[in-house]
Amino acid sequence: MINHNGKIFSPHNNNASGDFSEETFFVFRQTGNILSSNYSGDRIVRGQILALVEQEGSVQMGFHHGTTKPVLITGTGKFVPEILPGGNIQLRIKWKSLNDDIKEGNLSLVEH
Repeated sequence: MINHNGKIFSPHNNNASGDFSEETFFVFRQTGNILSSNYSGDRIVRGQILALVEQEGSVQMGFHHGTTKPVLITGTGKFVPEILPGGNIQLRIKWKSLNDDIKEGNLSLVEH
C-alpha cells in the first residue's frame, strides 16, 4: 500500500465539468488508512478530502470545496494510485458531485 503522507499533487488533466486546473494544489496527509487533503488554487478557494485507503490500495473519498462563483460543491469519488516510470505517483480519480446539478467526471493528479 502506498503511503500518501506529505505528498503534493496537481491536476494533469480534467474533463470540462471540473473546477480544477494545473494551478490547483493538493497536499495529502495520511495516518494509518485515513487519508486527508487540503486543496486550493484557480477556481477553488478552499477544498478538503477525507478518505479511507482500502487494504488493496484503492481509496474511497468524500470531498467538498468552495469556488470563486461562489458555490459549494460536495461529492464522492474513488481512485487507485499508480506509480509512474519516473517513480512519481498518479491518482486517476472518478468523481461525482452530490449537488442538485449532479455532475461526474475524471481527474488525474500527478505527484510533484
